[in-house]
Amino acid sequence: MIVVSSEHLASDSSQSMSIEGRLYSPAGQLVASDADNNGHFLLEEPVTPGNYELEVRGSVLGSANENSGRYSLHVGFE
Repeated sequence: MIVVSSEHLASDSSQSMSIEGRLYSPAGQLVASDADNNGHFLLEEPVTPGNYELEVRGSVLGSANENSGRYSLHVGFE
């Protein structure tokens, strides 16, 4: 089981950030995707051994001075 989540900086408003996460299998197939209205995503997916690809897409509303567009990724394996 792999768990991947995003978290924006506390100084950034979740209302102005949009982040989507997509996890692709070693064969290039989409196995999980998530995004929510609070600027986060959470992927929890049973996986087999292999090289997976994580794609993160996002956008920030407002001027560059208002938001940094930075986020953290948290990855765990069970």
